[in-house]
This record gives sequence, structure tokens and C-alpha cells, in this order.
Amino acid sequence: MIKNFRYEKCIDLEYKKEENMKLELGNIKIGQPAYRALKNAGIESLDQLTQYRETELLALHGFGPKALGILKSILAEYGLSFKIEE
Repeated sequence: MIKNFRYEKCIDLEYKKEENMKLELGNIKIGQPAYRALKNAGIESLDQLTQYRETELLALHGFGPKALGILKSILAEYGLSFKIEE
């Protein structure tokens, strides 16, 4: 029997994406000031993070370019991104 690896990989990626949309930011290695800034803004998961623009996050006190880069790469791993700048 020949398996359709492309299909299985797609299903696995979708499952991974759904599971990690719920991933709490507390499990991601960013600095405490950045974590507190996000938490104070009510952002606690990757799903919520995708609703913000990069400039909005950088405007938060305690959130800087290093944390932005870390989160940007994690979102990219799951095919996600920040809200597009207008």
C-alpha cells in the first residue's frame, strides 16, 4: 500500500497548528519584562498574538526587538504571522 505522505504531513501540520494556537506564552523563552508586558495587555497565547501588529507590540513598555524576533520566528514555524501593517 502506498501512503500519501504529502496528505499525512498536511494533516499533521494542521493538528500541530491548532494545538499550538493555544500555546501559552509562559512556555516560550522570552524575557520576563516582555512576558509581563504581553500579559498586562491581555495577550496570553499565540492565537491572541496574531491579532497585533509588530509596532503595537513594540509600543508596550518592556517589550523590545529581541522578544519580537523570538516570537516572530515561533509564529513562522507554524505558518502564522503578526497582523499586517497598514
